[in-house]
Amino acid sequence: MNNLIFSPHTDDAIFSLGDYIINDNSFTIASAFAGVPTDTAGYKKHTILRKEHQEACELVGAKIINNDLLDDVYGKQDEHLLVAWIKSTINNFDNIYIPLGIHHPDHIFLSDKLFEIMDLYNKKYFIYAELPYRILYPELYENRINKFKSKNKIEEIKINFTKNKINAVRKYKSQIDDNLIEKLIVEEKLWRLLS
Repeated sequence: MNNLIFSPHTDDAIFSLGDYIINDNSFTIASAFAGVPTDTAGYKKHTILRKEHQEACELVGAKIINNDLLDDVYGKQDEHLLVAWIKSTINNFDNIYIPLGIHHPDHIFLSDKLFEIMDLYNKKYFIYAELPYRILYPELYENRINKFKSKNKIEEIKINFTKNKINAVRKYKSQIDDNLIEKLIVEEKLWRLLS
């Protein structure tokens, strides 16, 4: 079975599910807001981030799909472009992993659009809690998962807390420091959506 993880940004999937996906070559990470802007600072930052993402994915054995929408620093992206990209990407995969949508506007935007259209496709769906936001904003996390539970039946999937993702996480040098690593090398949270 092919597994597609929808990731708001290039680092979110490995930060949030690295222990779960490591060394399983059936995973593809599709990053929604992975565009490279044209301003000098943004171009440098996102070019570096894409290179770091490539190296991290090679370590965990994941394939990559990068969308060209920009992150929210450049303003909210076009909803129609996002949905069109989701629809063109989702077709070739059986298992779809959706971010819960914690705190960050891009995370919430992608999550909401995925939840809105998932019934159009006969897929197996999974929901993951994004790190480090689950740790940084526990109340927002609880509100979001409780809201989702009130509308859907879900079953938690226990993920072995191996810490094996740490080398992949460290590839994102431009995004992390020691303080953040403590909030990333924690137990990952994943649920299966029951029909």
